[in-house]
Amino acid sequence: MIRKLRDDLLLYVFILTVINQRKPFIEGNLENLNLNNANDFASTFSNLRINPNLTDNEKAVDAWLSNNVLELPGKIKMKLSFENYMKSLKKDENINKILTHYNLQGYWNTLTKKLNNYVHNNGRQFTAHNLVKHSNENLDVYFQIINSRTSYVITFFLVLIIMTESSLIS
Repeated sequence: MIRKLRDDLLLYVFILTVINQRKPFIEGNLENLNLNNANDFASTFSNLRINPNLTDNEKAVDAWLSNNVLELPGKIKMKLSFENYMKSLKKDENINKILTHYNLQGYWNTLTKKLNNYVHNNGRQFTAHNLVKHSNENLDVYFQIINSRTSYVITFFLVLIIMTESSLIS
């Protein structure tokens, strides 16, 4: 459950990042945009052409938004993975600085390994962890672990949102 939360929140930030980085118009047309008066602006604006070229990340996001991910070639489909989300987000100098300066990458990697054990059911012990009874003497510990991991994921998400599209916080 925490892994799903993490993946979905990072997907959201990844989509925002890809959309924000998209160059919707052909650059040459933008340079010819004339803002001197309304007639010149209208004339040059009508000559703008949409940029038809998509990056691999843009193709993946487009497929996700249109429910066509299963039709993607493997290379593009892998753009919708945690590894690519992090790789793309780390290209932002400020995000990379936060991950490095506060050693968040180390904890993030540790958390990922722990979450993967449950998602991939890497042994009977991980399935047994999900069968906690209300009378279990370690129930408080289980809740503290869930709370800690969930808090970390949500806090990291909020930091990324603030750094990626801060107007969403207002």
